Amino acid sequence: MKHRPIRIGFIINPIAGMGGAVGLHGTDAGIHLEAARRGASQISTQRAAMTLSFLFNSREWLQASSETLFITPEGQMGGDLLQSMIDPTQIQLIPLKNDSTTAADTKEIAQSLFEHGVDLILFAGGDGTARDIFEVIDEKIPLLGIPAGVKMRSGVFGLHPARVGEVLQRIIVTSSRIENALPTQDAEILDLDENSSDYSSSQFFGVAKTPYAPDLLQRSKSASGDSGASALDELALHYAKAMKPKRLYIFGPGGSTNRILKSLGLSLSPKGVHAIMDGHCIGEDIGEAEIAELVARNSECELIVGVIGGQGYLFGRGNQQLSSGVIEAIGWSHIYVLASAEKLLELMPTELHMDFHQPLRNPPPSFLQVHTSSSRTVVCRLIYQVASPSTSTLARN
Repeated sequence: MKHRPIRIGFIINPIAGMGGAVGLHGTDAGIHLEAARRGASQISTQRAAMTLSFLFNSREWLQASSETLFITPEGQMGGDLLQSMIDPTQIQLIPLKNDSTTAADTKEIAQSLFEHGVDLILFAGGDGTARDIFEVIDEKIPLLGIPAGVKMRSGVFGLHPARVGEVLQRIIVTSSRIENALPTQDAEILDLDENSSDYSSSQFFGVAKTPYAPDLLQRSKSASGDSGASALDELALHYAKAMKPKRLYIFGPGGSTNRILKSLGLSLSPKGVHAIMDGHCIGEDIGEAEIAELVARNSECELIVGVIGGQGYLFGRGNQQLSSGVIEAIGWSHIYVLASAEKLLELMPTELHMDFHQPLRNPPPSFLQVHTSSSRTVVCRLIYQVASPSTSTLARN
Protein backbone atom coordinates (compact mmCIF):
# COMPACT_ATOMS: atom_id res chain seq x y z
CA MET A 1 0.00 0.00 0.00
CA LYS A 2 1.42 3.39 -1.01
CA HIS A 3 1.19 6.05 1.68
CA ARG A 4 0.74 9.70 0.88
CA PRO A 5 3.90 11.79 1.41
CA ILE A 6 4.37 13.34 4.83
CA ARG A 7 3.64 17.04 4.48
CA ILE A 8 5.97 19.35 6.44
CA GLY A 9 5.03 22.99 6.76
CA PHE A 10 8.13 25.20 6.97
CA ILE A 11 8.42 28.80 8.23
CA ILE A 12 11.49 30.98 8.80
CA ASN A 13 11.20 34.13 10.86
CA PRO A 14 14.08 36.00 9.18
CA ILE A 15 14.49 38.57 11.95
CA ALA A 16 14.44 36.11 14.86
CA GLY A 17 17.51 36.25 17.08
CA MET A 18 18.91 39.47 15.62
CA GLY A 19 18.87 41.23 18.98
CA GLY A 20 20.91 38.69 20.92
CA ALA A 21 24.51 39.47 20.04
CA VAL A 22 23.98 43.26 20.16
CA GLY A 23 22.56 43.30 23.68
CA LEU A 24 18.85 43.48 22.86
CA HIS A 25 16.46 40.93 24.31
CA GLY A 26 14.23 39.92 21.42
CA THR A 27 12.94 41.15 18.07
CA ASP A 28 9.36 41.97 19.06
CA ALA A 29 7.75 45.31 18.23
CA GLY A 30 10.31 46.43 15.66
CA ILE A 31 13.36 45.84 17.85
CA HIS A 32 15.05 44.23 14.83
CA LEU A 33 15.37 47.70 13.29
CA GLU A 34 17.45 48.87 16.25
CA ALA A 35 19.39 45.58 16.11
CA ALA A 36 20.23 46.26 12.46
CA ARG A 37 21.39 49.78 13.33
CA ARG A 38 23.75 48.20 15.88
CA GLY A 39 25.22 45.95 13.22
CA ALA A 40 23.27 42.76 13.87
CA SER A 41 23.04 40.16 11.12
CA GLN A 42 20.25 37.71 10.36
CA ILE A 43 20.93 34.28 11.83
CA SER A 44 17.69 32.32 11.55
CA THR A 45 18.11 31.34 7.89
CA GLN A 46 21.65 30.15 8.61
CA ARG A 47 20.45 28.01 11.50
CA ALA A 48 17.56 26.65 9.43
CA ALA A 49 20.10 25.74 6.73
CA MET A 50 22.09 23.86 9.37
CA THR A 51 19.03 21.78 10.27
CA LEU A 52 18.02 21.07 6.69
CA SER A 53 21.57 20.26 5.58
CA PHE A 54 21.83 17.71 8.37
CA LEU A 55 18.61 16.14 7.06
CA PHE A 56 19.23 16.37 3.30
CA ASN A 57 22.76 14.92 3.52
CA SER A 58 21.58 11.90 5.50
CA ARG A 59 20.98 8.32 4.43
CA GLU A 60 17.44 8.60 5.80
CA TRP A 61 16.61 11.40 3.36
CA LEU A 62 17.95 9.44 0.40
CA GLN A 63 15.74 6.52 1.39
CA ALA A 64 12.54 8.44 2.09
CA SER A 65 12.75 11.80 0.27
CA SER A 66 10.16 10.74 -2.31
CA GLU A 67 7.68 10.35 0.56
CA THR A 68 8.21 13.90 1.83
CA LEU A 69 6.71 17.20 0.65
CA PHE A 70 7.64 20.62 2.07
CA ILE A 71 4.96 23.32 1.98
CA THR A 72 6.38 26.77 2.57
CA PRO A 73 5.83 30.46 1.78
CA GLU A 74 7.63 32.11 -1.10
CA GLY A 75 10.74 34.15 -0.49
CA GLN A 76 12.77 34.66 2.65
CA MET A 77 10.25 32.99 4.96
CA GLY A 78 11.09 29.55 3.61
CA GLY A 79 10.89 29.13 -0.15
CA ASP A 80 14.24 30.69 -1.06
CA LEU A 81 16.20 28.39 1.25
CA LEU A 82 14.40 25.18 0.29
CA GLN A 83 14.67 25.90 -3.43
CA SER A 84 18.44 26.25 -3.02
CA MET A 85 18.73 22.85 -1.34
CA ILE A 86 16.30 20.28 -2.85
CA ASP A 87 14.42 19.42 -6.01
CA PRO A 88 11.50 21.80 -6.74
CA THR A 89 9.16 18.82 -7.09
CA GLN A 90 9.53 18.27 -3.34
CA ILE A 91 8.35 21.81 -2.55
CA GLN A 92 4.92 23.41 -2.70
CA LEU A 93 5.06 27.20 -2.46
CA ILE A 94 2.42 29.35 -0.78
CA PRO A 95 2.01 32.77 -2.46
CA LEU A 96 2.50 35.80 -0.19
CA LYS A 97 0.73 39.14 -0.45
CA ASN A 98 3.93 40.90 0.60
CA ASP A 99 7.42 40.04 1.81
CA SER A 100 7.13 41.44 5.32
CA THR A 101 7.88 39.36 8.40
CA THR A 102 5.46 40.56 11.05
CA ALA A 103 3.63 38.41 13.58
CA ALA A 104 0.52 38.80 11.42
CA ASP A 105 2.39 37.29 8.45
CA THR A 106 3.50 34.31 10.55
CA LYS A 107 -0.06 33.71 11.72
CA GLU A 108 -1.42 33.98 8.20
CA ILE A 109 1.12 31.41 6.96
CA ALA A 110 0.32 29.09 9.88
CA GLN A 111 -3.37 29.23 8.96
CA SER A 112 -2.54 28.45 5.33
CA LEU A 113 -0.38 25.47 6.37
CA PHE A 114 -3.28 24.17 8.45
CA GLU A 115 -5.59 24.45 5.45
CA HIS A 116 -3.03 22.55 3.35
CA GLY A 117 -3.25 19.65 5.80
CA VAL A 118 0.39 19.53 6.90
CA ASP A 119 1.44 16.84 9.38
CA LEU A 120 4.07 18.99 11.11
CA ILE A 121 5.05 22.66 11.25
CA LEU A 122 8.81 23.17 11.30
CA PHE A 123 9.85 26.74 12.08
CA ALA A 124 13.03 28.73 12.73
CA GLY A 125 12.59 31.38 15.40
CA GLY A 126 12.23 31.93 19.11
CA ASP A 127 9.48 32.01 21.70
CA GLY A 128 7.67 34.86 19.95
CA THR A 129 7.45 32.85 16.73
CA ALA A 130 6.29 29.78 18.65
CA ARG A 131 3.57 31.88 20.32
CA ASP A 132 2.34 33.29 17.01
CA ILE A 133 2.06 29.84 15.40
CA PHE A 134 0.49 28.28 18.50
CA GLU A 135 -2.13 31.03 18.64
CA VAL A 136 -3.41 29.76 15.28
CA ILE A 137 -2.63 26.04 15.46
CA ASP A 138 -3.15 25.25 19.16
CA GLU A 139 -2.81 21.44 19.54
CA LYS A 140 -4.09 20.58 16.05
CA ILE A 141 -0.65 20.12 14.42
CA PRO A 142 2.68 19.23 16.09
CA LEU A 143 5.25 22.05 16.18
CA LEU A 144 9.03 21.64 15.94
CA GLY A 145 11.32 24.63 16.47
CA ILE A 146 14.80 25.28 15.12
CA PRO A 147 16.35 27.38 17.93
CA ALA A 148 17.07 30.74 16.29
CA GLY A 149 15.65 33.34 18.67
CA VAL A 150 17.09 35.28 21.57
CA LYS A 151 14.93 33.49 24.14
CA MET A 152 13.85 29.88 23.79
CA ARG A 153 12.00 28.94 26.96
CA SER A 154 9.38 26.76 25.27
CA GLY A 155 9.63 22.99 25.00
CA VAL A 156 9.17 22.69 21.21
CA PHE A 157 12.80 23.51 20.32
CA GLY A 158 15.64 21.16 19.54
CA LEU A 159 18.74 21.16 21.71
CA HIS A 160 20.68 22.44 18.69
CA PRO A 161 19.80 22.99 15.00
CA ALA A 162 21.46 19.71 14.03
CA ARG A 163 19.40 17.85 16.62
CA VAL A 164 16.25 19.11 14.89
CA GLY A 165 17.64 17.51 11.75
CA GLU A 166 17.88 14.23 13.63
CA VAL A 167 14.23 14.53 14.71
CA LEU A 168 13.24 15.06 11.08
CA GLN A 169 15.23 11.99 10.04
CA ARG A 170 13.25 9.87 12.47
CA ILE A 171 9.95 11.36 11.31
CA ILE A 172 10.39 10.82 7.58
CA VAL A 173 11.69 7.26 7.96
CA THR A 174 8.89 6.23 10.31
CA SER A 175 6.16 8.01 8.35
CA SER A 176 7.26 6.46 5.06
CA ARG A 177 6.51 3.04 6.54
CA ILE A 178 3.42 3.59 8.69
CA GLU A 179 0.50 5.81 7.78
CA ASN A 180 0.11 8.85 10.06
CA ALA A 181 2.76 7.57 12.48
CA LEU A 182 3.94 10.68 14.27
CA PRO A 183 4.15 10.06 18.01
CA THR A 184 4.02 13.31 19.97
CA GLN A 185 4.61 14.70 23.43
CA ASP A 186 3.22 17.75 25.23
CA ALA A 187 5.33 20.90 25.28
CA GLU A 188 4.70 24.16 27.10
CA ILE A 189 4.70 27.40 25.11
CA LEU A 190 6.41 30.00 27.30
CA ASP A 191 7.85 33.47 26.91
CA LEU A 192 9.46 36.03 29.17
CA ASP A 193 6.91 37.62 31.51
CA GLU A 194 7.45 41.30 30.74
CA ASN A 195 5.22 42.29 33.67
CA SER A 196 7.39 40.53 36.25
CA SER A 197 10.55 41.90 37.84
CA ASP A 198 11.77 38.31 38.16
CA TYR A 199 13.78 37.49 35.02
CA SER A 200 13.34 33.76 35.66
CA SER A 201 9.54 34.16 35.50
CA SER A 202 7.85 32.99 32.29
CA GLN A 203 4.35 33.57 30.98
CA PHE A 204 2.46 30.41 30.06
CA PHE A 205 0.50 30.43 26.78
CA GLY A 206 -0.61 26.82 26.46
CA VAL A 207 0.45 23.26 25.72
CA ALA A 208 1.43 22.37 22.16
CA LYS A 209 2.16 19.02 20.57
CA THR A 210 5.72 18.32 19.42
CA PRO A 211 7.33 15.17 17.99
CA TYR A 212 8.27 12.61 20.61
CA ALA A 213 12.06 12.93 20.92
CA PRO A 214 12.95 13.68 24.55
CA ASP A 215 16.64 13.00 23.88
CA LEU A 216 16.80 15.63 21.13
CA LEU A 217 14.42 18.37 22.34
CA GLN A 218 15.01 20.82 25.13
CA ARG A 219 12.70 20.97 28.11
CA SER A 220 10.68 24.03 29.04
CA LYS A 221 12.45 26.55 31.23
CA SER A 222 11.53 26.16 34.88
CA ALA A 223 11.13 29.06 37.30
CA SER A 224 13.58 29.47 40.14
CA GLY A 225 12.26 28.35 43.52
CA ASP A 226 13.07 29.61 47.00
CA SER A 227 15.00 26.47 47.89
CA GLY A 228 18.71 27.19 47.87
CA ALA A 229 18.20 30.97 47.89
CA SER A 230 20.02 31.45 51.19
CA ALA A 231 23.01 29.43 49.95
CA LEU A 232 23.16 31.53 46.77
CA ASP A 233 22.89 34.77 48.77
CA GLU A 234 25.79 33.64 50.95
CA LEU A 235 27.75 32.65 47.84
CA ALA A 236 27.03 36.02 46.21
CA LEU A 237 28.25 37.93 49.24
CA HIS A 238 31.36 35.73 49.48
CA TYR A 239 32.17 36.28 45.79
CA ALA A 240 31.55 40.04 45.97
CA LYS A 241 33.96 40.41 48.90
CA ALA A 242 36.65 38.41 47.06
CA MET A 243 36.54 40.48 43.85
CA LYS A 244 39.97 41.92 43.03
CA PRO A 245 40.78 45.55 42.19
CA LYS A 246 41.64 46.46 38.59
CA ARG A 247 40.13 43.18 37.35
CA LEU A 248 37.36 43.20 34.74
CA TYR A 249 34.28 41.16 35.66
CA ILE A 250 31.68 40.32 33.01
CA PHE A 251 28.31 39.29 34.48
CA GLY A 252 25.95 37.24 32.32
CA PRO A 253 22.15 37.54 32.52
CA GLY A 254 20.01 35.83 35.14
CA GLY A 255 18.86 35.95 38.73
CA SER A 256 21.82 34.01 40.13
CA THR A 257 24.47 36.37 38.75
CA ASN A 258 22.32 39.36 39.68
CA ARG A 259 22.61 38.36 43.35
CA ILE A 260 26.31 39.21 43.22
CA LEU A 261 25.58 42.57 41.63
CA LYS A 262 23.08 43.32 44.39
CA SER A 263 25.73 42.36 46.96
CA LEU A 264 27.91 45.06 45.40
CA GLY A 265 25.09 47.56 45.84
CA LEU A 266 24.40 47.71 42.10
CA SER A 267 20.87 47.84 40.68
CA LEU A 268 21.17 46.44 37.15
CA SER A 269 18.74 44.53 34.96
CA PRO A 270 19.04 40.74 35.18
CA LYS A 271 18.27 40.61 31.44
CA GLY A 272 21.57 42.07 30.29
CA VAL A 273 25.33 41.51 30.35
CA HIS A 274 27.22 44.01 32.51
CA ALA A 275 30.91 44.90 32.94
CA ILE A 276 32.13 45.68 36.47
CA MET A 277 35.49 46.97 37.70
CA ASP A 278 36.41 48.15 41.20
CA GLY A 279 32.80 47.82 42.28
CA HIS A 280 31.50 50.14 39.55
CA CYS A 281 29.56 49.38 36.38
CA ILE A 282 31.66 50.38 33.36
CA GLY A 283 29.38 48.78 30.77
CA GLU A 284 25.63 48.29 31.23
CA ASP A 285 23.60 45.90 29.06
CA ILE A 286 26.41 45.57 26.53
CA GLY A 287 26.62 43.52 23.34
CA GLU A 288 29.19 41.16 21.89
CA ALA A 289 31.35 43.85 20.26
CA GLU A 290 31.56 45.94 23.46
CA ILE A 291 32.39 42.86 25.53
CA ALA A 292 35.12 41.79 23.10
CA GLU A 293 36.63 45.30 23.18
CA LEU A 294 36.69 45.41 26.99
CA VAL A 295 38.21 41.93 27.23
CA ALA A 296 40.91 42.88 24.70
CA ARG A 297 41.86 45.95 26.77
CA ASN A 298 42.06 44.12 30.10
CA SER A 299 44.53 41.31 30.73
CA GLU A 300 42.73 40.20 33.89
CA CYS A 301 39.14 39.23 33.25
CA GLU A 302 36.54 36.87 34.69
CA LEU A 303 33.11 35.85 33.36
CA ILE A 304 30.30 34.99 35.78
CA VAL A 305 27.35 33.04 34.37
CA GLY A 306 24.35 31.09 35.61
CA VAL A 307 22.48 28.03 34.35
CA ILE A 308 18.98 28.09 32.84
CA GLY A 309 16.61 26.14 35.07
CA GLY A 310 15.07 23.00 33.61
CA GLN A 311 17.10 23.27 30.40
CA GLY A 312 20.70 23.27 31.58
CA TYR A 313 21.91 25.83 29.05
CA LEU A 314 25.13 27.66 29.86
CA PHE A 315 25.46 29.54 26.55
CA GLY A 316 23.09 30.07 23.64
CA ARG A 317 19.79 30.83 25.37
CA GLY A 318 19.26 34.50 26.24
CA ASN A 319 22.99 35.31 26.41
CA GLN A 320 24.11 35.31 22.77
CA GLN A 321 26.30 38.34 23.58
CA LEU A 322 28.62 35.75 25.13
CA SER A 323 29.68 34.34 21.78
CA SER A 324 32.21 31.62 21.07
CA GLY A 325 34.77 34.33 20.28
CA VAL A 326 34.16 36.09 23.60
CA ILE A 327 34.40 32.82 25.53
CA GLU A 328 37.71 31.90 23.94
CA ALA A 329 39.13 35.39 24.51
CA ILE A 330 38.28 35.16 28.22
CA GLY A 331 39.40 31.54 28.59
CA TRP A 332 37.62 28.64 30.26
CA SER A 333 39.77 28.88 33.38
CA HIS A 334 38.33 32.36 33.98
CA ILE A 335 34.67 31.35 33.80
CA TYR A 336 32.81 31.14 37.12
CA VAL A 337 29.47 29.27 37.01
CA LEU A 338 26.92 29.43 39.83
CA ALA A 339 23.51 27.83 40.28
CA SER A 340 21.34 26.55 43.09
CA ALA A 341 21.65 22.89 43.99
CA GLU A 342 17.90 22.63 43.33
CA LYS A 343 18.40 23.81 39.75
CA LEU A 344 21.10 21.22 39.10
CA LEU A 345 19.00 18.44 40.59
CA GLU A 346 16.38 19.15 37.90
CA LEU A 347 18.94 18.18 35.26
CA MET A 348 19.17 14.45 34.75
CA PRO A 349 21.90 13.86 33.79
CA THR A 350 23.65 16.96 35.10
CA GLU A 351 24.89 18.25 31.75
CA LEU A 352 25.40 21.83 30.63
CA HIS A 353 24.54 22.63 27.01
CA MET A 354 26.08 25.19 24.65
CA ASP A 355 24.62 26.36 21.33
CA PHE A 356 26.88 28.90 19.63
CA HIS A 357 26.21 30.55 16.26
CA GLN A 358 29.89 30.10 15.34
CA PRO A 359 32.04 27.12 16.37
CA LEU A 360 34.77 27.29 18.96
CA ARG A 361 38.28 27.23 17.50
CA ASN A 362 39.46 24.83 20.21
CA PRO A 363 37.61 22.06 22.05
CA PRO A 364 36.12 23.15 25.39
CA PRO A 365 36.81 21.24 28.60
CA SER A 366 34.76 18.09 29.10
CA PHE A 367 33.68 19.12 32.60
CA LEU A 368 33.11 22.38 34.46
CA GLN A 369 32.58 23.19 38.12
CA VAL A 370 29.31 24.81 39.15
CA HIS A 371 29.29 26.63 42.50
CA THR A 372 26.13 26.03 44.55
CA SER A 373 27.28 27.62 47.82
CA SER A 374 30.39 29.28 49.20
CA SER A 375 31.76 25.84 50.14
CA ARG A 376 30.28 23.41 47.62
CA THR A 377 30.68 22.77 43.90
CA VAL A 378 29.18 20.24 41.51
CA VAL A 379 31.10 18.95 38.49
CA CYS A 380 28.94 18.95 35.35
CA ARG A 381 29.67 17.62 31.88
CA LEU A 382 29.77 20.17 29.06
CA ILE A 383 27.84 19.25 25.92
CA TYR A 384 29.15 21.05 22.85
CA GLN A 385 27.65 20.39 19.42
CA VAL A 386 28.87 21.66 16.07
CA ALA A 387 27.22 21.18 12.71
CA SER A 388 28.11 23.13 9.59
CA PRO A 389 25.38 24.12 7.09
CA SER A 390 27.49 22.43 4.38
CA THR A 391 27.81 19.05 6.07
CA SER A 392 25.74 16.52 7.95
CA THR A 393 28.58 15.86 10.40
CA LEU A 394 27.77 16.43 14.06
CA ALA A 395 30.63 16.61 16.55
CA ARG A 396 29.81 16.25 20.21
CA ASN A 397 32.16 16.96 23.08
